[in-house]
Amino acid sequence: MNGSGFDMRLGIESALRRALPYGGLPSNDSPQTAFFDAATEGDLRRLRELASGKDAKEKAWLADVSIQGVGPFQAAARLGRVDVCRCMVEELGFDINAGSKIGHDEAASLLLSRGASVDIAYFHGTPLHIACAYGKTGVIKVLLEHHADPNKVSEVLGTPLVATLHAISEGLPESISLKCAKLLVEAGADINFTNPDTPLVVATTHGLTGCIKYLLKAGADPNIPNSHDEQDDTNTKAQLKLCGEKAVKRKDYRAASMFYTEAIELDPNDATLYSNRSFCHMQMTEAAKALFDANTCIELHPGWLKGYYRKGVALMFLKEYKEACDVFMAGLKLDPGNADMEKALREAVEAMKKDHFARKSFKPSG
Repeated sequence: MNGSGFDMRLGIESALRRALPYGGLPSNDSPQTAFFDAATEGDLRRLRELASGKDAKEKAWLADVSIQGVGPFQAAARLGRVDVCRCMVEELGFDINAGSKIGHDEAASLLLSRGASVDIAYFHGTPLHIACAYGKTGVIKVLLEHHADPNKVSEVLGTPLVATLHAISEGLPESISLKCAKLLVEAGADINFTNPDTPLVVATTHGLTGCIKYLLKAGADPNIPNSHDEQDDTNTKAQLKLCGEKAVKRKDYRAASMFYTEAIELDPNDATLYSNRSFCHMQMTEAAKALFDANTCIELHPGWLKGYYRKGVALMFLKEYKEACDVFMAGLKLDPGNADMEKALREAVEAMKKDHFARKSFKPSG
């Protein structure tokens, strides 16, 4: 419906409301009607006056009026009163869906069709930043269709992509954040932009497994150094290790290995990280990778029993039983009487015997 047609219909209904004290139309002296009229007439002073001192529940009631099927916000949007819409949302804190079944995305379309600037700066960023922070995929689509800049930087929220990833900490589900991220990347968002961290670092910090996988697949560079100082790197590594531990507990070993890999990028001399990643590789039956990490663990910390145990387990999987026996023996020299290592050595010896007899009894045909 164009603006002039809606204006005419609104005028007719307003005239009926003033003439009739019945018929289901809001009464002319109702605060709700006064609020609606102030919105459609562009009376910002009256809007502020009516909303003054109202809590969220009272504001919801005040805007709970529908004329011609739309609420005060949608009516103002159709009439091109951008200043009213901005006042209601940014200043007065009204829900833009109040009084109407029209959603955020349609309201955004209405505003843009009436000349609203798609990249106008609000308190925390552009409309795209705000839509991303709240996970409003419909609004994001509309804004991007109207050429909103997916790489605009806000001092508070960073880029729109970073904004939707950080929104996880405010309760936004990861599945919604991922949908937002895909829309932004498809529209040209720079997945390696650093301000101060890349989207991949942010996703890793929050433990967003799905987002991490998507960003890596889309070309995110895991080797871009972040802007943290040494203390920040220590904190980030601790967070990554914690994310890895949580992933192991839920048996998501692929995600856990990714977290440990990110942590290793920050500190390649931490033997614990290689031990943990070796364990993850074994759970995914990637014995060669597990063996490599175990060897690195031993090189970094030759006096630590765990590295020898990890190496022995990997060798057992690879059916290198003699080498596994040697490794478990080396581990026992470090900690004589260690029950786990003794058990592992016995199993390696038994496996070596069985393999030996199997080879001895095998006679090639022909």
